[in-house]
Amino acid sequence: MIKIGLLFYVGLASIALSFFPFNWDGKSQSQPSSVKVQKMYPNPANAYIIFEVDPAIVNTHTLFICSFMGKKTHDLQIQQSKITVDLQQQQRGLYIYQIRDKYNRIVESGKFNVIK
Repeated sequence: MIKIGLLFYVGLASIALSFFPFNWDGKSQSQPSSVKVQKMYPNPANAYIIFEVDPAIVNTHTLFICSFMGKKTHDLQIQQSKITVDLQQQQRGLYIYQIRDKYNRIVESGKFNVIK
């Protein structure tokens, strides 16, 4: 059973009120996971990388990949929960991925290495 408790934060200039769920033992309950990328492998990658994403984001989010220097390499609509990205045309180095929602807001990001 979840109970709602009050937590007061006292700062130098203000007092903030925060609600949080807790058990009777006083321990805070963890919030549901918002992780979109469940697995990403192999890392470091060579010819391809596989992203396994939360099925709830299929057809609603995009996978954006760019080099560490900011050059866009992939911008893919997520159409299934397992995505294989071809990296054969990419140079070795560090790459950044972003999961973006339908409003183009970044909801998750990370990095991976390409080795050749």
